[in-house]
Amino acid sequence: TGSPVRPSETMAFNTDPPGFAACGAPSLKIMSYTVSPIPYILLIEFSSLCEIFVLSFETFVVSYFYHKVTQSTSQRNTKELHNDIIFESNFKFMKAIMLTGIRKMEMMEVPEPQIIHADDVKIRMSAVGVCGSDIHYYTQGNIGSQKVNFPLTLGHEGAGVVVETGPAVTRVKPGDLIAIEPAMPCGKCDQCLSGRSHTCRNIKFLGCPNQAEGCLSEFMVMPEENCLKLPGNLSPDHGSISEPLAIGVYSVKKAGDIKDLKIGILGFGPIGMSVLLAARAKGAGSVYVTDKIDERLAIASKEKAVYTGNPLKDNIVEQIRQKEPHGLDIVFECCGQQEAIDQAVDIMKPGGKIIVAGIPEFERWSLNVENTRRREIMIQFIRRQVDCTREAIDLMHSGRIDVSNMATHHFPFERTPEAFELVAGYRDGVMKAMIDLSR
Repeated sequence: TGSPVRPSETMAFNTDPPGFAACGAPSLKIMSYTVSPIPYILLIEFSSLCEIFVLSFETFVVSYFYHKVTQSTSQRNTKELHNDIIFESNFKFMKAIMLTGIRKMEMMEVPEPQIIHADDVKIRMSAVGVCGSDIHYYTQGNIGSQKVNFPLTLGHEGAGVVVETGPAVTRVKPGDLIAIEPAMPCGKCDQCLSGRSHTCRNIKFLGCPNQAEGCLSEFMVMPEENCLKLPGNLSPDHGSISEPLAIGVYSVKKAGDIKDLKIGILGFGPIGMSVLLAARAKGAGSVYVTDKIDERLAIASKEKAVYTGNPLKDNIVEQIRQKEPHGLDIVFECCGQQEAIDQAVDIMKPGGKIIVAGIPEFERWSLNVENTRRREIMIQFIRRQVDCTREAIDLMHSGRIDVSNMATHHFPFERTPEAFELVAGYRDGVMKAMIDLSR
């Protein structure tokens, strides 16, 4: 591919690989192999010529080196790995939490990523938020057709400190605290060219199967455009939360002019809370919130929701209809449940709009034809977000949005599996669990 080979990047083996002696070469040149965002080393032997080539993941899926470093540490310890491959450079390993099976996570040693491209930024991770989509992969092994090939590093809500930059990087520098934008669109397809980079046909998204490893690791390397510098009054938690908050900002934008409108939010997890905060910042009127976890409803009350209801205990449709006989203007479905869609239709006024941001575990929604057609209810589905992360950061920086009630639980890096179990079980009133890698 024309990537430069640095003189220090050499490799030697304890035993000569086939054809090595025929080459007569004392060592092998190494070039970095990128399985974005973590570079790996790839050795390929063509006949008797021992050379290293850079290939894309799509071109060459399985490599000897990648196979070794991603084996479970319970099966192959670090000493054995280092005895197999000896580096004559400062090549290092780092720790990463990898999903190795359904509800199984292990801390593994993987190659520490290196600067490869001129616009690369190397980041020491500080905080990673546990997202609902991570939990889908953790408990189900898939979201729809996106199926995990174990092992996989999860995590896409990340923030960290820049430690190194490529020569073309100008917007961030070592020492800067940044939020990571997890989506890496191609910039060339019809979707990207029409301003819909979030539905890019060739997108790579952190922690997404067959696309990119996630950010539950000590270091990451990302393109400069995916690194958003945080203002001085924001913390790593703010940087991680900017990702779900951006989805809330985008969802509110798709609802149109929301000023003074009466809205419902069904499902008050991190996305539902992000919608409420964004809607408030945009001037929404009365906000009605439902959730099955009372502790989350208490947070909604703190955030000035005029009504909170638990559908396991309350007839929320009847109660909301009593307060708003004509129905609500907009309802945000943020939990991925069929019953929430049914409730949204029942509390909606004619001509209202349902914004579906929740991710269901089933394949098909169903709608009551009579109630939706006759009242001309509009439905808008949400796919992540586009160009809203910087706005989310600015809203936090200005004080128009306060996310201090969102991060309810913090875990050190080594206790990541506990965090995932907590969120998967909706235990202890969890809103957002954060992984702290800076300890």
